[in-house]
Amino acid sequence: YTWPSSLLSAATTHKPPTPSIPPWKTHPPPPRPNLLYILNSLVFMCLVLFQCLVVGSTYAAIPLVPHEELVPFPAHQRAAKIVTHVLYNYHYTKTPLDNELSQTILEQYLAMLDPQKLHFVSNDIKHFDRHANKIDDYLKKSNVEPLFSIFKKFRHRLEERVNYSLQELDNSFNFTLEESITLDRDNSDWALDMSQLKEVWKRRVKNEFLSLKLAGKNESSIVETLSERYSGSLRRAQQLNS
Repeated sequence: YTWPSSLLSAATTHKPPTPSIPPWKTHPPPPRPNLLYILNSLVFMCLVLFQCLVVGSTYAAIPLVPHEELVPFPAHQRAAKIVTHVLYNYHYTKTPLDNELSQTILEQYLAMLDPQKLHFVSNDIKHFDRHANKIDDYLKKSNVEPLFSIFKKFRHRLEERVNYSLQELDNSFNFTLEESITLDRDNSDWALDMSQLKEVWKRRVKNEFLSLKLAGKNESSIVETLSERYSGSLRRAQQLNS
């Protein structure tokens, strides 16, 4: 018996149906978040918890906070305890709170406080390095005092820089010199000492003065505008408590 040619052709060209593949097998799993992502999550949770535990009326006048009153609130310790508990028990990455994460936390904390490297000097950073492998231990014990000491140093440096800017307005600027200024200091090194940092701020004040001068303002108006700007910055710095 000879099979019809039409049947032979159909048999040789027929392809079995492609089996359906579940969608979860065609897409790779999402990449494991890095330490920076985890740290950002921790910072966000800390902020939310602190606002819930501490912040009162939004419309209340914000008082000035003397340096001797710059101490951790009980809410800071509660927030640290809750965040540590969440990281250990509920965060889906199960990232250990260890020395590696501790170093990342310190680096990102300093970057958050002083992203443009305008306040701390190199010796400050070296002093802070002693906490690099201990922040995980601090958080496990809900001890936020060491991190708070870094914040207090930051506020002190911030006030120093604003006061220096106000003092510079009493001087006359020589615009015939050939100088340059780095406006974005994100990738710059930390200033070696206070003298180097003062030079950075002197040029910033000079640049702002020149910008207003080129905009057509007279010198007395420029001094008044910048004085108000710097005084406002100083007042806001003295209101910071955490």
